[in-house]
Amino acid sequence: MKINIVMNENPQDDPYGSNESKTVSSQDKKPEKDSAYYCAQDFTILLRTAQSLAQTGWYYGHFTMKEAGLLLRKEPAGTFLIRDSSDSKCLYSLSVRTKRDVTNVRILYSRGMFQLTSDERSSGRIPKFDNAVSLIDFYARMIRMGKADKIVGTSGKRASTLVLQKPKPSCVLDLKHLCRLSINRNLPLTRSRTKVLNNMDKLPVPKPIKSYLKEYPYIF
Repeated sequence: MKINIVMNENPQDDPYGSNESKTVSSQDKKPEKDSAYYCAQDFTILLRTAQSLAQTGWYYGHFTMKEAGLLLRKEPAGTFLIRDSSDSKCLYSLSVRTKRDVTNVRILYSRGMFQLTSDERSSGRIPKFDNAVSLIDFYARMIRMGKADKIVGTSGKRASTLVLQKPKPSCVLDLKHLCRLSINRNLPLTRSRTKVLNNMDKLPVPKPIKSYLKEYPYIF
């Protein structure tokens, strides 16, 4: 299955469990909920996402598309970062150094879920996540599992494979977090969040350490 992802900043098991990653068909749609529900839900989800992004060390905040291009231009293909989107309809953008150039993918947020922008034909098949870092982690795991050929983006008439191999650091990470990332990367590779957490539970370490790992169960 090839998914056309719009890479233009301007105008199998269930990955990560049933509540973290979803593809929605017309049959799966649930009755509409009132605006107060979504307002409260949005606040919780966006706050959690902001906290996760602050921990990554590769979130660049109010970085522009031009600044991201200059920063990533000399980096190897697969280097990426997240920044605030210049499009008022989106919260974040993913900037990636591809083999050709630096490309940008907007990250949409709607009704509690994040997903990469896509053409209308593919939008229903794009995975959705309740955290922007979970979204990045999913695609990074896809690459490590040899699924890069199944994630194809388009920029005009050109197509390029979306490869997320290494984040571009925006700060120096503390040793404790670096150790956590090292453990996460050495767990059995899976896209299922449930399996990730189960693998953490099996580690021969004290419960406080397991809890710390689960606070940030990502590989980058």
